[in-house]
Amino acid sequence: KIRMTRKGVENKDPTPALTPSGSPYRDSVLNKKPGQMKNIKICFKKAGLEGTYTGPLVDGRPHGVGTIRFTNGSTYLGEMTKGKMTGKGALYTKNQGIFRGRFENNKFVGEI
Repeated sequence: KIRMTRKGVENKDPTPALTPSGSPYRDSVLNKKPGQMKNIKICFKKAGLEGTYTGPLVDGRPHGVGTIRFTNGSTYLGEMTKGKMTGKGALYTKNQGIFRGRFENNKFVGEI
């Protein structure tokens, strides 16, 4: 039910597809148009953090599964919603270790 078109990948199957590594991607990622995966500068003003986001955008904001590489050496890999770390993810920090689990509005709320 997945086919390649001139505009990208079309997926009519409602179940998530799996990448070769076995991680699920939702239809919004599979149906991306060429060039929709972007690298953009991102800034969390309240936390004083800046970094580079790689992943899908919706209305110009990070939305979907992506990666943020912060200038302080930390890396977030996980779900983004309307420009915020929200959903399942992992934050790898240089000094405080790894936080794996659920994030809400850019804050770690607990392990899953």
